[in-house]
Amino acid sequence: SSASAQARLTMASLAFAHINHVQVDDLEILRQGPSYMVDTLQQIHESNPDCTLRLVVGADNVSDFFQWEQPLKILSLAQILVLGRQGCSFKIPSEHSESFLLQTEFDMRMSSTEIRVMLADKGSASDFLPPAVAEYIQANELYL
Repeated sequence: SSASAQARLTMASLAFAHINHVQVDDLEILRQGPSYMVDTLQQIHESNPDCTLRLVVGADNVSDFFQWEQPLKILSLAQILVLGRQGCSFKIPSEHSESFLLQTEFDMRMSSTEIRVMLADKGSASDFLPPAVAEYIQANELYL
């Protein structure tokens, strides 16, 4: 099972509430039809042309990044901040190396999919989630 778009938005807001310069936005859930990252970044850029955008992705997403919708346009709109994942290797094409920034201090051991599976199996994922998010999931019985 999954969480509604509104629940995911709430969890993202809870997770980033204490971090300055991070804005959680509902653009994608308000958009009609398929929602592609390139469209979201374009809309944010148009609303905030003087801001530098950074797209945060887990290392496990880098290998298929160039299969996303308009990846070169994404690179023209934002720098990609790659969060490390233990045991996950990837290669960034040298011609795009300046567009990717690896955050080596971050090393998340589990993917969001693995956390959802753990929750569905009635396991505790509190070691991998911000406390407010873990409490929200439990209170709303998500991913069971």
